[in-house]
This record gives sequence, C-alpha cells and structure tokens, in this order.
Amino acid sequence: MTWEFSAAGAVASVAGGITLASVLEYLQLSGEVYAIFAGLLFLDFVFWIADAYFEDKQSVTSTNAWRWIFKKFSKLILPLVFIFVLKGVGAEDISMLVTSVMSILIITEWYSIIWHIYSINTGSHLSEIDAFSLLIEFIANLFKQKLPKKDDSLETIKKDEQTTQDNH
Repeated sequence: MTWEFSAAGAVASVAGGITLASVLEYLQLSGEVYAIFAGLLFLDFVFWIADAYFEDKQSVTSTNAWRWIFKKFSKLILPLVFIFVLKGVGAEDISMLVTSVMSILIITEWYSIIWHIYSINTGSHLSEIDAFSLLIEFIANLFKQKLPKKDDSLETIKKDEQTTQDNH
C-alpha cells in the first residue's frame, strides 16, 4: 500500500479540523479535554481487543469489534449531543455541568483501561462498574424531571406554569 498526497484530502482534513474546533468553541468544550477523552476511548478499544484475545481468541470477531467501535463512537458524540440539547433548550452557564460530564466520562474510560490491563496481567477481572450507563441514567432522569409526563395534557402543563409564575 502506498501513500499519496492528495491536495483535496489535505484541504478536507484542514476544513474538518477547523469545523471541529469551531463546534467545540461554540459548545464551550475544551478541545484538550475532548482530545484526551477520544484518546482514552481509543486506548480502551486497543486494551479490550488484547484482553479479549488473551481470554478467548474466538471472541475477537469483526462483529464484536464493530459493536465496540460503535459503542466508543456513541460515547464520543454523547457530550456533543448533550451540550447541543442544553444550548437548544436555552440553558445558560453550562460550563460546570459540561466539566462534570466530561470528568465522569474520562474517569469511566480510565477505569475501563485499568480493568483491561489488570485482566491481561492477572487473568482475573476487577469488579466492573458501568459508570457510562449510570451517567446516561442520570442525564435521562435530569431531563425527565423537566419534561411533562406522557399522559399530562397541555392544560395541566399550562396550569402548572401559571402557578409557578404566580408564586414568583
């Protein structure tokens, strides 16, 4: 396989980088923190493959690898979607919430990497903590509190809003 320089490819890469930097700036998300998170996702994937290979070579299949790639990709875009939603609903001063979510995601990936390294070196597993699912559950519950119930009528919602306004 040979590598050839493509001016169009170079321009597309630069444009993509500028676009990502602009999006991160708009979302008030540190490019450094996001890059650290992306790097940890990649390392976790590499250590998962090694761990799975040493435990059971037959479990390392392209189907399982694609599933992990999409799991990692969904984790990579989660902060972006979360922040877009917060901005979309008019949330202001979200920096502390964004920092908290990114910190939890980074620690989650770090623990997963440690878990795989421990497993590779000892042949046994640490207790698994699914902090990512806990975070998703936390975010879902946060929004459930703010959104009307499925069976709430529009009238009930309007009455609640009016009561809230009257109390202020």
